[in-house]
Amino acid sequence: AGDWIGVDCATSLWTDTSYLPPKLPYEMGARVQLAGAMLNGSHVLLRELQALHVTANCHADKAFLFDYNDQGLAAQVSDASVQLSFAFKHGKAAALVGEWSYGLHHGCAHAPGVPCHFHPHFQCDAEGLGLPQPDFAAHPRDVIPDAYKERGAFWWYAVVTAYLLQTNLEMQLKLAAAKAALGFRHPAVAVHVRNGDYCSFENDDGGLCLMYRHCLCDGFEPYLERIRRMKEKYGIATVLLATQDERIVQAAKAEP
Repeated sequence: AGDWIGVDCATSLWTDTSYLPPKLPYEMGARVQLAGAMLNGSHVLLRELQALHVTANCHADKAFLFDYNDQGLAAQVSDASVQLSFAFKHGKAAALVGEWSYGLHHGCAHAPGVPCHFHPHFQCDAEGLGLPQPDFAAHPRDVIPDAYKERGAFWWYAVVTAYLLQTNLEMQLKLAAAKAALGFRHPAVAVHVRNGDYCSFENDDGGLCLMYRHCLCDGFEPYLERIRRMKEKYGIATVLLATQDERIVQAAKAEP
């Protein structure tokens, strides 16, 4: 229940880094029933969020104003989800303003910012309306409404994030075309190898290593070991690899 999963409910979604159920979740009868209950709760919360973020609530006493922070994508989405949760807990809508940097490239010239990829969650021209901008610093768990706390922080933020990141029709068509071009099919093991600004191929005694926990970029072998475990356990032979690292791509291609 809440932020704990597994047959014995002993695996934390916050601190444990791996968990392989005895079977795939959709093959487990009890899990299907539980998943149905959680999904129904998700739909209820999504309807409440939609009802709160209507244009009529674009008013100083019905909405809070928040800025998108100039950070990486995950950090921006995380901050936005906490801000929206804070507003929801106080019975207000959340107007997010500022630059969504991931929608400012040339491919988004027709619809800069959030609308390039997603449906704006709140049709509110918040600039100049004098919406209050709360100054708060709260742990993500502390801004979850009491009525939903028993479902866990992981579930709560999964639903809130899904609400914020509802892809628009253009983006949906692009994703469908990309999946078709890849020949994507279910089930598949999804693997993301970032190897970005948190690591380096060049050194292990300074530079980035002084700033980040990891020093050297991982090769493909650690990922391959986990892929093989999932293949043996579930019989899944399709792998969806997402990476910008050409070395990883070539290492993956070399595997049978």
